[in-house]
Amino acid sequence: MVIPVFLLGVYALIKNKSRVHAIFICILSLFWLYYTLYIIYPKYSIGDERYYIVGFFGGYGNTVGEIAKNILSNPLDVLKFITTKQKLIYMWDLFAPVLFLSLLAPDILFIGVPLLLLNMISNYPRLSSSWTYYHSSSLPFIWLSLVVGLERLENFLKFLFNKIKLKMTASPLFSLRSKMTSPTVFINLILLMIFILNFFIVRYTPNGQYLPFSKSFNKRVYEINIRDKIVDKILSNIPKTNSIAANYGFLESTAERKWQYAAGSFTYLPDILLYDPFALTGEVLDVTSDTEYEKILGDSHLFLFARKDLIK
Repeated sequence: MVIPVFLLGVYALIKNKSRVHAIFICILSLFWLYYTLYIIYPKYSIGDERYYIVGFFGGYGNTVGEIAKNILSNPLDVLKFITTKQKLIYMWDLFAPVLFLSLLAPDILFIGVPLLLLNMISNYPRLSSSWTYYHSSSLPFIWLSLVVGLERLENFLKFLFNKIKLKMTASPLFSLRSKMTSPTVFINLILLMIFILNFFIVRYTPNGQYLPFSKSFNKRVYEINIRDKIVDKILSNIPKTNSIAANYGFLESTAERKWQYAAGSFTYLPDILLYDPFALTGEVLDVTSDTEYEKILGDSHLFLFARKDLIK
């Protein structure tokens, strides 16, 4: 979030709009970046363990400086990496819904592009997946640049139409023809195409199956079932002093503690393991009885483990 917020300040400076506020936003963003990297991360890191965010770019190095050096010194390798099929699909998923018309307003789009570039460079697959949230702070600028781009396209069409006006001004059909071919009609047709395209994207993709435009949308999706109640009871009874490893879907509910991990990626032995094998986030957890953990709950395909030394 630091990147687009900082660039909002830069944009305001370039446009000479509210310079005092723009400078304040830039300074605040840089302060937050420093505070995050050099105050928060060291406080919640173990020894020489690399920062969590650095792991997204682990293929380039283990420190911010090392990562930056390797990226800048190997531009061709980076270019080859960001033009792989997965990365290109990611860009297609983000810009095809606006028919790539955001490119008509690069001065707006540049606020969100640097973050997208980082997602493209990252070797962590979830960063360059269109169905995760890592590009969420770029989406407003993709769609805002669409609005500005359409305005510029309309102005260009008006200029073009004035240059190539038909000479048949005396024709009774001229007035009707002019209305039917006005720039506004073209812009409205483009907007209609964008709406229809996004309608079908949401309606016929598995990840959009519960959104309002989808064929499967039903308010019953949001009803709390017995399984939800069991999970809620478990989460509310885990002491906040205990470390925990859980599915991504549970991490928001277990964040009020110093240590928490994704179920499929932890080296330190957390006190509690909460695992749902039917979660859609892809974690895999293999805990057997001969490990340091003992099963407390295994009903309804929901598994809860605790370290044996804690149970004793």
